[in-house]
Amino acid sequence: MHTDKIYDFYIPEYMDAGIGSHPNKLLHIYYLDQLISFASNGIMEIGIGSGALTTLFLEKAVQVTAIDISKECIEYVMKKSKQLGLSNNLLPHQVDILTFEPTKRFSCVVASDDFLVHLLSKKDLNIFFSKINDLLEADGFFMSDLRNIEHDEYDIPNCYPVHELFINSSVSYIRCTSWLSRIENSAIRHVNYHYEEIDSQGKVQRSFIKILQQLNLPLNDIKEAAFNNGLEMLVSQPSFFDGMILTFKKQKQ
Repeated sequence: MHTDKIYDFYIPEYMDAGIGSHPNKLLHIYYLDQLISFASNGIMEIGIGSGALTTLFLEKAVQVTAIDISKECIEYVMKKSKQLGLSNNLLPHQVDILTFEPTKRFSCVVASDDFLVHLLSKKDLNIFFSKINDLLEADGFFMSDLRNIEHDEYDIPNCYPVHELFINSSVSYIRCTSWLSRIENSAIRHVNYHYEEIDSQGKVQRSFIKILQQLNLPLNDIKEAAFNNGLEMLVSQPSFFDGMILTFKKQKQ
């Protein structure tokens, strides 16, 4: 997995303000409803980000084996769960899922909020689905999602609402403009985030850009990689989500 544009993307102060990732609350509630009855022995969540979905499971007393390559994300979710009194059921691992060595199998594994686009090659896809097969119990399943990039918020430059942010006495707010670019003759796309930290007078105190690399994934590539690693893929399109929910189950022998 390519990590140079992912690893330091999250900033704890921004996560507190709900900036830097754009989780779909209805999507997370959907995952909770779909998985809760299968999670009596715990679940694995891959790519926990700011822990929005993680927290929903912890609140239901579900043990979550939480995987993220970002030290910042793992530390943030550990701190957040401790503050909420939910840390007893959190098993955090700062590791690349492609190299993670599990000690148990799971009835359900989830990777939400467009996680699969972080796998930047067909080789990574195949390694990932091989790992998923190893992680799942015989009747277990893995769920993920893909947003509809043709109608995504990154298609044109836009400005998210100004968020309150208190890093120090001089910075009161932050605003973020994002836009999408693609490398010519490549499946890789760049999501560019332009951050501006603003004081109470509206003066910009700091301005910088973070870039997140993603793979523009054809659905057939995902299906093929899953199939080659013993998994069948089912696709659903719930009305609340502009994209697809992908469910993977082990192929019957």
